[in-house]
Amino acid sequence: MLEFTPTSSEGSVEVKITFSSEGLSEGDKIVVFEKVFDVETVILIGSHEDLNDDDQTVTIHFRPSTGEVMPTYMKFGAALLSLSTLTASLFIRRKKKHAC
Repeated sequence: MLEFTPTSSEGSVEVKITFSSEGLSEGDKIVVFEKVFDVETVILIGSHEDLNDDDQTVTIHFRPSTGEVMPTYMKFGAALLSLSTLTASLFIRRKKKHAC
């Protein structure tokens, strides 16, 4: 939410938005809707919700590699690999201890 006081009947305000790109791919398009409320009365006084408006459309050009969510099967595989490695090292260590 951005609070502003207009100085004229026309103009623009820059609004910074943050969203998750999870599930989006190169070339996907998203549309940002705008709604303006009177903060004192909480009454909607204007909106711009046009799915076909190029000025409201953002095209995804890249997906950053940081912060992406790892799929469940990869988490399970990593956990299984870690557990296997730990088990093998304990087994080898115990075997060496009993061999002496």
